[in-house]
Amino acid sequence: MEPPEDTAHRHVGFGLLTLGVSLVLCLVLAETVARVLALGVTYQVGEHQIRLDPEVLYRNVPASSPELNHLGYREREFDRRKGHRNRVLFVGDSFLAAWGVPQPSMVTRVLERRLGDDHEVYSMGVSGYGPDQGLLRMLEEGFDYEPDRVVLALFAANDFNDLDKNDLFELDPGGQLVRTDSNPVSRFLPPLRLFAFAQTIAGSGVHQQRADELFQLLFHDTYDTLLDESAPDAVRKIALMRAVLSRFRDESRLRGVSFAVAIIPSSWGIEGFGPPEARPTSAETAFRNEDLAEALCRSLDIPSVDLTDALRGHPDQRLYLSDGHWSVAGHALAGQAIAEALFARGSGRR
Repeated sequence: MEPPEDTAHRHVGFGLLTLGVSLVLCLVLAETVARVLALGVTYQVGEHQIRLDPEVLYRNVPASSPELNHLGYREREFDRRKGHRNRVLFVGDSFLAAWGVPQPSMVTRVLERRLGDDHEVYSMGVSGYGPDQGLLRMLEEGFDYEPDRVVLALFAANDFNDLDKNDLFELDPGGQLVRTDSNPVSRFLPPLRLFAFAQTIAGSGVHQQRADELFQLLFHDTYDTLLDESAPDAVRKIALMRAVLSRFRDESRLRGVSFAVAIIPSSWGIEGFGPPEARPTSAETAFRNEDLAEALCRSLDIPSVDLTDALRGHPDQRLYLSDGHWSVAGHALAGQAIAEALFARGSGRR
């Protein structure tokens, strides 16, 4: 017969084991719920919210605005059933999200009307996104919608710099594009979503300061004219852009999808205004980044249209809003130019 104290110790040990297993299961369940509900660190950005995500830095929170579809894009719902129409997906940043104009006036809707009933055009634009984030979203979900053509809207004034600061990709010794081990968001967030949510609720001073600094990094894009292409930082940014464009092209070709680039000029280049740090040092360098982007596309055999010429020479129209994004007139001219340059058809319904 066992001594009473041995039995008691066994019961205590079993109880502690049961408690430990229960706590682990509760933690796993809570983490699963947090991931399903997409709980985490959020920011209010204009009319909607974004949520930090270590895979693509951040995503729009769909329920935070009635204008966002279930994927978080400022667009009507994507139709899973492709049907007989040619499907075009645009990838890009705030020029495509176009929060400053009504949805029917967005460049993608303008293009869709010009191309006619045999085309449907969807926008995957997210404010602040770089081409790297657009590439990841295409690989994650965009290609699942079976587009016939993908068009990257490239804002050359800051997209070269976005590739550098986002730290989502790097080049291996062979010059191939590979994912980095960490990025600004993954370094900020704790490993568990549940802890990230709890950290946000707690709102400690140190955490809030770091959160504010991260917000500045993600959303206050720096205009970066690459005046000296031989400078080390310029060499790195140009190499990253080349690799990202190559990956867009190759992933599209692999799926039998056409890929093209629409290069967007800045407001200071077209209309002579914009933030002081964005203004070029001279008229000769006003479109330096746009020229670099176009040269890269030519070298990679990627069809492209530089919208600079299409948007210049309209002094009777205000093509940009005060925040540097296209006005309704700017979207209209851009949609017309893209139709004529990339789709070889300028006719159709207006």
